[in-house]
Amino acid sequence: MIGGEPTPGRPARRIGYRQPPQGGDPGEDGGEVVGVSGSSSAGTLPEDPHRRRLLERSTRQAQAAARRAVLLLDTASALSQAVTLEQVQRVIMQRTPVVLGCDGTMVCLLAEHRLVVSHVSGYPAEFLEAVRDPEKLAACPVADAAATGRVHFVENPAQLLRRFPGAEFVLHTQRRCAWASLPLVVSGRVIGGWSVAYSSERTFDDDERRLMRTLASHYAQALERARLHEIAHGAAVTLQRALLPPEDFGRLGLPVATHYVPAAQGYEVGGDFYSALRLPSGSIAVLIGDVAGHNLAAAAVMGQVRNAMQAYALEGHSPSGVVERVNRLMWALGIPQFATCAYLELQPGTGAVTVVLAGHPAPVVRPPGGEAHSLDITPDPPLGVEEELRCTEHTLLLAPGTLVLLFTDGLVEARDSDVEAGIQRLHRVLQRLPPLPQRVVEQVVPQMLDGCAQEDDVAVLALRIPAREGAGTRVARRFPCDPASVGAARQFVTDVLQAWSADAVADEAEILTSEIVTNAVLHTTEGVEVTVEQLPGALRVEVADASVRMPQLREAGEDAMTGRGLHIVDVLARRWGVEATESGKRVFFELAVG
Repeated sequence: MIGGEPTPGRPARRIGYRQPPQGGDPGEDGGEVVGVSGSSSAGTLPEDPHRRRLLERSTRQAQAAARRAVLLLDTASALSQAVTLEQVQRVIMQRTPVVLGCDGTMVCLLAEHRLVVSHVSGYPAEFLEAVRDPEKLAACPVADAAATGRVHFVENPAQLLRRFPGAEFVLHTQRRCAWASLPLVVSGRVIGGWSVAYSSERTFDDDERRLMRTLASHYAQALERARLHEIAHGAAVTLQRALLPPEDFGRLGLPVATHYVPAAQGYEVGGDFYSALRLPSGSIAVLIGDVAGHNLAAAAVMGQVRNAMQAYALEGHSPSGVVERVNRLMWALGIPQFATCAYLELQPGTGAVTVVLAGHPAPVVRPPGGEAHSLDITPDPPLGVEEELRCTEHTLLLAPGTLVLLFTDGLVEARDSDVEAGIQRLHRVLQRLPPLPQRVVEQVVPQMLDGCAQEDDVAVLALRIPAREGAGTRVARRFPCDPASVGAARQFVTDVLQAWSADAVADEAEILTSEIVTNAVLHTTEGVEVTVEQLPGALRVEVADASVRMPQLREAGEDAMTGRGLHIVDVLARRWGVEATESGKRVFFELAVG
């Protein structure tokens, strides 16, 4: 020992002590202790000034390293949540000054073998204007980093001019004194350059240089991931739009507009669809729907469902018949997804609209001078849930100028978990908008999604009920040759009378319609057409079919229309009759009103 202190490398004192065996106590035989080591208590600094300075410096370095690690972790976390190029570059602009303490940062990306300034923060406007010139940008260190893959740490203006003579304009326009420029490299391929600048001269130490290289690597990977995402997302949107009809509905003869906004998350294809077409009868069919899922399978089913609905509509099936046939087709094809849809059939000359909903939100209407509200219709089950789906038709008359909005649930689910709250908000938004279909579809989506993340695709279709032709007091609907058509025709007549405020004769009209349509369905194979018409002081209902067999009033027999059926018609109707037509016959009855 020297001066009372132990000599380094030699034991201060040897103590005869044997370590107890594992699990034993010190009194038992064990290993021998050959030395003792010690340390100063926590928080006590060495008395030697040199050693104290070394310890203080080491502590500062450790604290700085820990701080850098936390900042780097936070930055990596923020980058992992950024999806689009805009989001990634926003993270870069916000996080770089925090991590590096710099006064300016710039990202340049290669686009078609040409370097362009993508995002800038912390630089004067005159510098931004200068680097719009490709020649001036090419004179900057960041351009050389992107072109050669080299890293440049420039610690003062003299170094800048010596190494990059053409960058003198940077000193005058940027007013910075130190720079670091690094290439953005992904899998050995340079995709651009990143630079930071400081207002005072600076010496970049090894730790700072390593940190910048790490940041550049993170930034490059995030930018490339976002670029690939946007390419894939664009392809998905292109596919989605290819499956949807062109947004030119001028041939329909009434104002119709549509808008589709894909989900902001991911790049998979959604299942939203819509269409509008003129039917051979002169009516307009309008449909919108949503297939469950966000993938190519959902898109494929969407195309099948939309095309099937259009085909069945063009064949002349009733609205319920169209939807029910699509459901049967989905079951026959073994399609595992389910779908919701709203199908409307509009008679432009009368304002009569027949609606069928299969698990879909009811359309929202806004009459002229009235409040926006949802149609009071309870949806039937979605398509693909039940093998035998029976749909209810709802017919109503809408005043000329009424705005009708159909939408998919992404519009009302984006802001509120409660769908009903979203629908109420939609009513308020629609009430503020001008009643013009094109303006509505352009503005309703951004206003509904304002300030919240869009988690689902959104499709909207708006139309405006045109002016009625003539008095607008004649409404017709075609029904298939099916026993279910009796109830559907009865409901159709009831809905029309309610719209005309002719409820006083609704019961009689319902009974007589049921009798006549029952007979027509029994004796034809090509469907029936039911027409309701207002006459002065009377209501007229016609049922036309392709059968040439004429019903006759006889004694009551087993056949409803050759016995009891016609007797009921004869008793309740003010007038009734049968008329031959080129394609068959027409049975009518009239009821006195008002």
